[in-house]
Amino acid sequence: MDIHKTPYMGTIDWQAVMQGLAEIDFKAIFNFESKPEPCRPDYEAYCVSVGRYLIGLFNNFKNGGKT
Repeated sequence: MDIHKTPYMGTIDWQAVMQGLAEIDFKAIFNFESKPEPCRPDYEAYCVSVGRYLIGLFNNFKNGGKT
């Protein structure tokens, strides 16, 4: 089950998700859950990196691109 897992730590096809969100013109907030200390700084850095990557995919799909 992928409940409460960070993107790419489960089985969800995130490229397909971002393409689908772009196709429906998704405009809501997309966020991640925080983790307990002491792993939080590393987890937050990972989330920033993955979030930027997913936004890049989303924007690429919005602009008619394919990956």
